[in-house]
Amino acid sequence: MGFVVGFILVFALLVAVLIIGKMAIKATEVVLTDHRVILSWGVINKRTVETFLDKVEGIDVVQSIVGRIFNYGSVAVRGTGGGGTPCPGIRNPHEFRRIVIEQIQNRKSTS
Repeated sequence: MGFVVGFILVFALLVAVLIIGKMAIKATEVVLTDHRVILSWGVINKRTVETFLDKVEGIDVVQSIVGRIFNYGSVAVRGTGGGGTPCPGIRNPHEFRRIVIEQIQNRKSTS
């Protein structure tokens, strides 16, 4: 009997973690314009970080093992004069990084 109750509790905890994780990913917004990168995340406490493309020095991508399996991670856009704030729950974070770098290079080549 104790085994069944323990199994049900572990299963319920796993389902709760998956639901919370899915909500966090759904609450994350990423906008790339020809001038800015805008990252916004949070379900209850909303946080928004905006960086101009000409001020971007680097983009950090962090993925856990689970993030690598399901292809999501945290992205921090580092601007001049400071480190970036990690934005969690970005789908395809390496693709996002590649697109931002491509946009920056396109801006430099047309200037």
